[in-house]
Amino acid sequence: MSYFYDLQAWMPKNAVVINLKLFNSLDASTQAALLKVAAQAEQRGWKVSEEHARRAKKELADKGMKVLPPGEYMDSDMRLLGERLSREWVKGAGWEVMESMLEYFNSRQAR
Repeated sequence: MSYFYDLQAWMPKNAVVINLKLFNSLDASTQAALLKVAAQAEQRGWKVSEEHARRAKKELADKGMKVLPPGEYMDSDMRLLGERLSREWVKGAGWEVMESMLEYFNSRQAR
């Protein structure tokens, strides 16, 4: 292969989840501490993920691959595919997830 198109379609992530009823049962200082470390972990996770992606693309380029952003048509097609897959997933996941996905898509469009 001679070309790599950086779609940014996949960034490895980890998640820590907590039951909302359990979280709400915690005292305010414990909730605040948990939210603080969660925010720190999120920032650290994004930084590590982005750094890994940067190093991987550099290695591809160093070994002779052309690392390029997607063209207009590829970018558009990938966005449409992502939206379709998201809609299909939301159908099976329920209305609460649909609301979260709508917030996510609206925030992306605002950028």
